[in-house]
Amino acid sequence: MIVALLCGRKGSKGLPNKNIYPILGRPLAWYPLQAALQSKYIEKIYVSTDSDKISKLGYECGATIISRPKNLATDGALLENVLQHGYAYIKKDLGRDPEILVILLCNAATVTKRNIDKGIEMLRRNKEIDSVATVTLLNQYSPVRAKKIVSGELVPAIDARNLNLNVTCDRDCMGDIYFCDASLWIIRSRCMNYKNGQPPFPWMGRNILPIVQEGGLDVDDVSGIYITEAWLKKHGFSNNKTPYNK
Repeated sequence: MIVALLCGRKGSKGLPNKNIYPILGRPLAWYPLQAALQSKYIEKIYVSTDSDKISKLGYECGATIISRPKNLATDGALLENVLQHGYAYIKKDLGRDPEILVILLCNAATVTKRNIDKGIEMLRRNKEIDSVATVTLLNQYSPVRAKKIVSGELVPAIDARNLNLNVTCDRDCMGDIYFCDASLWIIRSRCMNYKNGQPPFPWMGRNILPIVQEGGLDVDDVSGIYITEAWLKKHGFSNNKTPYNK
């Protein structure tokens, strides 16, 4: 059994109601939900939420709704705890562990059924791999360029001298830097143990394969809406059609 778990709550401070924010005439959460629906491998979809509107969207698409408790629907709630709660529900509902869990976020529309199916096939080909995740190349955000403000002054977020690299102002001085873009995680059930997971996303396990894409992100502000809309248009979406149309 391969299942998807879509996560999103109703509260948001950075961009109010971001999970249902309209993009190309559809709520943001519609896009990851449709990608899961169109997958040829996903057999059941679950939606973890405290939002009536997200629940309604899920019901309309045939998903099973997991009612998220209040303590997991706050700004301080960690996604890893939301996943643990959702996974416990799924395991009880199925009466067993699913083979593979596809993790999606309501505010991450930069995901396609093609990458979902590709990631599932990657896992099935290599039993040693714990998970597959989408990543985006972002050399301009190299860790050696990161700063913190301490007592009003800029200081390095990490000590580049300890990296044993020829660190320069060139954005490529560390080689290519990829960021998990939160668009898609595909994991085996064993990853939910979390004991040896790679931080800061412990549900990924230790042996992880990438799917490299361009422009993936989870929306947290208005700029993310514009970037997501441009990404969707590039991948065949408009107000009148989607790449899923027959």
